[in-house]
Amino acid sequence: MKNEPAYQLPRISQAGMNMLVYQAILDHQDELKLFGGEADRPGFISLLTRQLLELKTGQVSVLDLQQVAEQLTDSSADLDAKLHDLVLIYDSFETAMLGKYVANTDLLNQLSDYLANVDLSHAHFYFDGFSQTQFSAQEAKLLTTLMQRAASVKVALILDQGTSTPADINEQSLFYQPARTYLRLYQIAKANSITVLPDVHATASRVAPALTQLEQYWQASATGLVSQRTETLADTQAVQLIEADNRYTEVARVAAIIRKLVAEDGYQYRDFLILTRHLDQYATVIPPIMTMQAIPYFSDVSQSMVDHPLVELITALFEIKRKHFQYADIMRLLKTELMLPKTDDGQYLSIDAFRDALFKTENWVLKMGYQGQRWLQKEDWPYARLQSDDLAR
Repeated sequence: MKNEPAYQLPRISQAGMNMLVYQAILDHQDELKLFGGEADRPGFISLLTRQLLELKTGQVSVLDLQQVAEQLTDSSADLDAKLHDLVLIYDSFETAMLGKYVANTDLLNQLSDYLANVDLSHAHFYFDGFSQTQFSAQEAKLLTTLMQRAASVKVALILDQGTSTPADINEQSLFYQPARTYLRLYQIAKANSITVLPDVHATASRVAPALTQLEQYWQASATGLVSQRTETLADTQAVQLIEADNRYTEVARVAAIIRKLVAEDGYQYRDFLILTRHLDQYATVIPPIMTMQAIPYFSDVSQSMVDHPLVELITALFEIKRKHFQYADIMRLLKTELMLPKTDDGQYLSIDAFRDALFKTENWVLKMGYQGQRWLQKEDWPYARLQSDDLAR
């Protein structure tokens, strides 16, 4: 997609879009009924720009907005005036953007249009992290394209059960939001005659039976399915409530308990699972405490894939092929540290040794200006390291 003409357009910043909106107001000053005198009010342009971007994200075009304005004519003088002004400014804003700039809100639509003409019959897509948020109209359009073109599209949701009809959704349920997402995806698939795969549920419980009992009681009481009666845990010592002043104190207490159970009660570190609703808020707290307590751990906090080493490696591989072994692309590949060479005894080079060799290689490549075919030659590069006493001679 990087080579597509639309993708090559200059990216416009928030400030740039604010300027276009301000210019649109000035151009239609005499036609505006409500916004004409608001252009110089602090914060107004930013709010109006945000409104226009929300319309674009919601796949609401100028024509759609104009039709709504016509349908709601005479319903309210203020609403009529606002819709009238929005249509004028939105149309002017879109005209100013067309063929000259691209905003981040346009990229998903461009990606969807691009993928509609790409063979994805062997591609599988997985989505996670949408249990507490709804897919925007643009995201739903992209998902629809992937459903139609890809081998499979799988979405992970935190749910008790799938809901294929609106009547199955309980507004009081703890899973109300992901249930709405499930229903929307189900309806999109059915509307486009796309086969819906059977739901896959997590079957193995990863927590103690007492915690499962507490969870079930909480869900039932939150949805009004059971009366507010007292229920006793099967193991009253299995669940403990501890109050902490802050996250650091909280995690330190948990780490101390883990260390004690491993040292005195025969537990193993793999027996413990730490759960929290928002793991990202603990991303800077857990590592130092676990390291200080010498507790091996794995954190599955979500990370952006933009700068992930694997993404860098794949991108660099294509760039090396396309640009024929240029310095920047090769260093980009090697610095991912995902391609470690083997030593003469068949063992992978250690990270420290690899980094040292890479730094020396990079310095020599920069000094000698090696590019292209130099990386493919069979002969070894000449390399001489002079000492200070060599210069004295």
